[in-house]
Amino acid sequence: MKDNFTYKQESNMSLKEASKIQKMNYIFYWQSNKNPMNTLESPTWDSYDRRNQNHLNIKFEEYLKDTNIFSFPLLQPLNNYKVDFKEMKQFHKIDTFKIRSIKVENVIQNSHINIQNKEEEFLFFWKANKDPWNQKEEPLWAPYDEEDQFNLKEAYIEYLSQKFKNEVDLKKPADHFIDFSKMLQINKHDKSRQRPVQRCHPKLITNIIRKNR
Repeated sequence: MKDNFTYKQESNMSLKEASKIQKMNYIFYWQSNKNPMNTLESPTWDSYDRRNQNHLNIKFEEYLKDTNIFSFPLLQPLNNYKVDFKEMKQFHKIDTFKIRSIKVENVIQNSHINIQNKEEEFLFFWKANKDPWNQKEEPLWAPYDEEDQFNLKEAYIEYLSQKFKNEVDLKKPADHFIDFSKMLQINKHDKSRQRPVQRCHPKLITNIIRKNR
């Protein structure tokens, strides 16, 4: 169903402007085509207003910490709408057939801001137990090295807005990749060889070990 969504900003927010706003790590866009369901037309994008940008940044951080909480209402003048981060869609609260795609861009990545406190970030870990599927053992988690952490973070942000981009190759070990949709590390040559992975704050994991790979 066509969504006659008429909301427009005075001007689109740039990455440079967004990076200056406190705690704004991402910039959000809604698909602005007159008929967003027309797959023959190339998508066009407009950014949300500043108030909703701040609101979406807060809610997106909450979603990254707990992906079970993925749907949030927008603020005025869009309070008749909500966003779904799992589907990366904007829905009308009453007429749910009115749907528009949304996308997110990483401000920190694009504006080349150096992150000093790496231990305060969310990191990716692989389950390091000899048998990662043995439920009787206490789980041991090993962080990926710095190069893979950087690549995984970039790929994960892209995956959140484009769910089909769910696989990313690892540097170490080079014969493995990660599937974000299953949160598994998988051997390229023998896909039955798998290990769980997780994205988590280091302070929330008790059994962190360091392993050379």
